Amino acid sequence: MPPSCPYQYSIQDLRQRNYIWAGVINIILLAEYHILAMADEACSSEKAHWTTDETSHLISYLFNNREKVGETGNFKDHVYNAAAEAIAEHWQKGARKTGAMCKTKWASVSCNLYSDHISGPDTKRSHSLNIPSM
Repeated sequence: MPPSCPYQYSIQDLRQRNYIWAGVINIILLAEYHILAMADEACSSEKAHWTTDETSHLISYLFNNREKVGETGNFKDHVYNAAAEAIAEHWQKGARKTGAMCKTKWASVSCNLYSDHISGPDTKRSHSLNIPSM
């Protein structure tokens, strides 16, 4: 004799559970769809294209405002936002620079400036920056 199931469900109970699980799965799929749609919008925004002139003016602005470096050794967001406004007149192509873009650019450029200071300029680089005084 086969063992009996300790739980006895009616067909209505099973259908109701199936409807509940179908609803839960639909909610999860819709949430994932919206997350992917938002991520796609964020990725499709215009990319920053930095010219040598813009980069030089960014470095110059941050150098002239070096007293605003925070305790962590980095600038606060309002300094990057002000830098974006200061270099706006030098914009040529790509997206208009924002404070977040300036922060990202500074992170990459400052590493290069530091390594140049320690080991000398990298002769493999094809461009040099003319740092204007502001």
